[in-house]
Amino acid sequence: MSTTSVRRKATHAASDEAAVTKATKATTEDGDAQATPQTGAPNPYALASLVGGRRINWGDVPDGPAVLEEIFDQPYTDLIGSADSPIFYGTTFEGGKPSRRRPEPAPVTEGNDNDVTDERDPDVSGAKTLADLVAALGTERLADIPVRGATLTRDGVLAELGRSGNGASPFARLFDERIIDILFPFEPGYHPPGFSWQDTGRFYNEATEFFDPVQGQVGDCYFISAMSSVAWAMPFTIADRTRATGTVQDAFTHQVSFFDGSWRSVEVSDRVLVASGGSTSYYAHSAEAGEIWPAVYEKAYAKWRFGTNDDFPKIPDLAWGDPVAACRSLTGGNSYYNWHSGMTDAQLLSLVKSHSAGGRTTTPIIAWTHGAGSDEAKRAALDAGIVASHAYSVLGWMRRYEWVPRWHLDLEIPRLIPKWTPPGPGPVIAGAAAAVDDLARLRIDLPDEFFRRYELRAVDYVIARNPWGSTPGTGSSTASGDYRAYDVSWWRDVQLGVNGVFAMEVSAFRRYFAGTGGAA
Repeated sequence: MSTTSVRRKATHAASDEAAVTKATKATTEDGDAQATPQTGAPNPYALASLVGGRRINWGDVPDGPAVLEEIFDQPYTDLIGSADSPIFYGTTFEGGKPSRRRPEPAPVTEGNDNDVTDERDPDVSGAKTLADLVAALGTERLADIPVRGATLTRDGVLAELGRSGNGASPFARLFDERIIDILFPFEPGYHPPGFSWQDTGRFYNEATEFFDPVQGQVGDCYFISAMSSVAWAMPFTIADRTRATGTVQDAFTHQVSFFDGSWRSVEVSDRVLVASGGSTSYYAHSAEAGEIWPAVYEKAYAKWRFGTNDDFPKIPDLAWGDPVAACRSLTGGNSYYNWHSGMTDAQLLSLVKSHSAGGRTTTPIIAWTHGAGSDEAKRAALDAGIVASHAYSVLGWMRRYEWVPRWHLDLEIPRLIPKWTPPGPGPVIAGAAAAVDDLARLRIDLPDEFFRRYELRAVDYVIARNPWGSTPGTGSSTASGDYRAYDVSWWRDVQLGVNGVFAMEVSAFRRYFAGTGGAA
């Protein structure tokens, strides 16, 4: 550890604790602190670029999760569902509540600051017994070593063992002192190594769109998803208000207002954080090239929340927060929280529909997931690719008509009616477009056994978006194709599986997400 880190350690401990305390003080309007979710899963794709020291063009990567597994040396489902995950490095979960603190950098060998002691790769080659293995892994108890997989063979059991959370973190070498200084800043005025504040584009190209905000390496999913929900449901809310600060053309600031019982405005410049030699932020940025409004709003939100007077707020300290409170801060609406454990599928669907028109939300809605490391979070990650301790935008709902089994609803069958042209004249039947007369024509040509086993039923979906701008929900409970919604004055088709957008059956959505709320 450098002398600088030692000198600054005490200073940061106090400021970091204050940030966490402020993040956990949010309450509902009736003062019920139990009903405030805390989410803070950063974007692992941005984090991987930071750890790798170069920007990875993920659009050219055929299998992103596989690359993440290689970079972070952890199975993908553990990466997004486990509390012992590099995306939650520096965060501990006590009683299910997150607590974020600057971790110690990995130790270095005397005389060579670049020679990092490899805490991740203990020598297990000489282990002959389980006791030897425990000693080599530096674990006090055999019960602390997780088993990732086991196979019964002729000669015994072939097991893949993980690393326990005891002792030094297995991710300590990935996060060297430079990266820790970026993610866990000390002094006021944020100037992380390898980054600079630059004006890299226009506030927006033509308008604020729901797919514009993309989360970066900071764990402020609650705010990024809130921006997306507001841009979708209340498109006139996010606007560019500027004033000149000098006679030259680029001398101006943006005024951004946030609500917390009353409206308060802050002013920020166009300068956003970009890596040296780059033009796109590792922090919040827009899916559209040359557009910076999500980054400007993220900077303004940090300045408002921390009371910073300069133009360089400590954006990483935004990690962990309440997504419903973020919606309220952008709109001034009344916040509401609904935990799925006390709701039925019908009640959840009714909630989304009550804040929607034409299948599209008309007030911003957010859904939050189960806490990292919980059994529910692990199941959601494994079954549906849902990220733990994360916030998602809710865009609306849709209904499709699908063939489902009459008796065994747990059987897997094709979810949608396949494209099929009946013999002779007649329309092509695709998806939910089958009308009654088309169904009658189908009955003529499909075997009777099919109709004894399956029936055409209405299936309702909730439409959501991951603020990472990628990694939509997956699995048998999700739908493909397009989602159609009435966007104020016109019908919009949104492709599912793109930009992080997905449709999930209401029953699955209720199980895999912990709650839904918003600001109305």
